[in-house]
Amino acid sequence: MAPQGCSGCPGIGAVERLLLWSARQVAMVGLGCPDVDQAFRESLGTGGTEVAVRFKSLLALMAASASRQIAVGTAGCRCVTRDELNLLGIIEAAGCGHFDLAHRLLASFAKPGHVDALAHAAEQVAESLAAAGVDVKNRHVMPS
Repeated sequence: MAPQGCSGCPGIGAVERLLLWSARQVAMVGLGCPDVDQAFRESLGTGGTEVAVRFKSLLALMAASASRQIAVGTAGCRCVTRDELNLLGIIEAAGCGHFDLAHRLLASFAKPGHVDALAHAAEQVAESLAAAGVDVKNRHVMPS
C-alpha cells in the first residue's frame, strides 16, 4: 500500500509521498481508511500511529474549514496539485516556526477565522513527524 510516483517532482521525498498518498486515500475513502494507518506505521514505525492520527485530524479540519474545493490528485497520479504542494509547505512552515508563511498558505483556501486552528493542527503534524524521526526543518517544499 506504500505510495508511489512523484519521482519527477523536486523536493518530494518518501515522507512527502506518504503524506500525499494518504491525503488522496482519505479524500477517496474517508478518514477511517485503514490503509493510511498501516502505511504510516510501516513507514515510520510506532510513531507512525500518532502521525496518522494528527494528519487525519488536519485533513478533517481542512475539509470543514475550506472556503473552496481543495484540489487533490487521484491515487497513483504522478502530478501534484498546487493545493497538495501548499499542504506540504504548510506542515513544513509550521514545523519550522514560520507561522506567517503557514497562515498565508492556509488563507488561500480556509474560511476566515479558521487559519489559526489549522496552523496549530499543522504544527502538531510536524511535531509528530519529528518525534517519529523525520527532520521536518529541511524538507525543501516550502514555497519561496
